[in-house]
Amino acid sequence: MASGYAHIVTLGGLTDGSAALAPQYQFTFTDGNRDFARVFTGPELLDFLLRDIGLDMAVVDAMSADLRNNGTATIANLSLTENEAGQYGLNVVQSEY
Repeated sequence: MASGYAHIVTLGGLTDGSAALAPQYQFTFTDGNRDFARVFTGPELLDFLLRDIGLDMAVVDAMSADLRNNGTATIANLSLTENEAGQYGLNVVQSEY
């Protein structure tokens, strides 16, 4: 199981046929060898972090506050296998560093 961290960035809003904007978030997991990423809506991201990844609500609340205040958040000490990444719809991406 690969241990690493996740970086989450607020992307521009998405209109869903209405005047309301729904923000999107890019979740990128880095294990030191590979990066896996996926774009989520707010409710999808919360569901993913709580149900699939199994984070505590306190961690998710802190991450949500960072996203609201700064537009970015980092979650350290995550463990995710390549199989799990694929099951969760995360795609391998080229690292920019």
